[in-house]
Amino acid sequence: MALFLVAWAGTTTYAGEIQPLSSSTHIDHIVATVSERYGIDHLLVHAVIRAESRYDIYAVSAKGAQGLMQLMPDTQRELGVRNPYDPWENVDGGVRYLLRQLLAFGQLDQALGAYNAGPRREKSRARPAETIQYIRKVQAEYLSLSSQNR
Repeated sequence: MALFLVAWAGTTTYAGEIQPLSSSTHIDHIVATVSERYGIDHLLVHAVIRAESRYDIYAVSAKGAQGLMQLMPDTQRELGVRNPYDPWENVDGGVRYLLRQLLAFGQLDQALGAYNAGPRREKSRARPAETIQYIRKVQAEYLSLSSQNR
């Protein structure tokens, strides 16, 4: 299994823990911890991160989505994410948002459509081509990761 490491300077607080960021932050550990906390398959979270940012913690989309899980500023505010470039905060917010979509829609493809284009758009069933491609990409990544981890 590949290791995804990010080097930071400074410190951050997450869930009552002080994390020294001068040491490498292990994204696999973050994903595993947060996924377990919310009961979501960590491989699905990795598939979303791969599709969204390719593990670039400083990724910014043309539409303004930020960080590993590409959270939009309004979504960040709604989820209480103060620093979208902090891997702990971004993954925690992204996983909570993904879980919300999974619970609301009940099907993975619909949840991914809502994650990508927004729940209102998914409810209208008016998926843009970009969202259809995104759903296929995440599902293919998830399938690939799942078959590698048997």
